Amino acid sequence: MSGLSGIACTAALMYTTTALTNSPVWPEWFTLAAVASAGGTSPAAVDMAADGAMHARGKALFLADCAACHQAGGQGIPGAFPALKGNRAVNKPDPTHHIRAVLFGEQGIRVGGVRYSTAMPPFGAWLSDRDVATIVNFERGAWGNHGRPVSVSRVAAVRAAESKTPP
Repeated sequence: MSGLSGIACTAALMYTTTALTNSPVWPEWFTLAAVASAGGTSPAAVDMAADGAMHARGKALFLADCAACHQAGGQGIPGAFPALKGNRAVNKPDPTHHIRAVLFGEQGIRVGGVRYSTAMPPFGAWLSDRDVATIVNFERGAWGNHGRPVSVSRVAAVRAAESKTPP
């Protein structure tokens, strides 16, 4: 029998999910091309499974850390917490402001002509760069938003740039 069996393919996808959500690096032997060349599973199918796992992780982190204020549907609470659904900062091609908001928090921002004085805490104080990227990517792709995905290295660069900024 050539190629990956259904069990081996399932195991590979489960490992992928674990690697994406818990590991800072992919194992050297695991590539989409290797899985595809083993037969039966295309890189696109594996990539879609990985994207599904990342979306689920992003949603779980969002619900745990963000939804109390921004609401599960991203609609926010008018006058208290801005909506993320349709939010300009979430949809902008340059994600820097979005990343900074999650990492360092915000207060006194104006969104859609409304000033929000409620403080957003600096989630970067307890979330890893990987978790911040996962949340930001969830927000940029949920509720009809269309922001481009961000990488963990982009989050790390924004964090590093801020730490070099004098108070």
